[in-house]
Amino acid sequence: MDTIAAKGLIDESTKVEFASNSLVLITHRDNSTTINSFEQIQPEKIAHFSIGEPNSVPVGRYTKQVFERLGIWDPLQSKLVMGSHARQVLTYVEMGNVDFGVVYSSDTVITDKVKVLAEADDEWHESITYPGAIINDSLHKKEAQAFLDYLTSEEGKAVLKKYGFK
Repeated sequence: MDTIAAKGLIDESTKVEFASNSLVLITHRDNSTTINSFEQIQPEKIAHFSIGEPNSVPVGRYTKQVFERLGIWDPLQSKLVMGSHARQVLTYVEMGNVDFGVVYSSDTVITDKVKVLAEADDEWHESITYPGAIINDSLHKKEAQAFLDYLTSEEGKAVLKKYGFK
């Protein structure tokens, strides 16, 4: 959104953040781990840990920020299994190919094969928000505004919450 806004492609007066998300630490549902916080991650006791690729995947960039904040980024390097997107990370955990993973909270509502162990503190990483705006050249500005209005309505917020968004 910032990129297209900087190019003057959106109507700034319509820009709205309609949802946010959080990072969660997950494991396979059958894993008997007692970890219940990111601070309890012990790199030396982990064989494989999946995250999104930090240079190209937003969830990976946020995860790297958390791990650096907690001082475990470097010790985890040899254990990391990079995913090309959050759903790939989720799949690695679902299949039991890795011990743990970090995904968005919203990714976990589609499966019963993983369990959420912990939520990352929002202060440990950049804000995870979802903006919307109307494109200046839109041929359907009225419909676009109706959609943005829906997303920010109580009904829209309830739907987003049902699917793991804040």
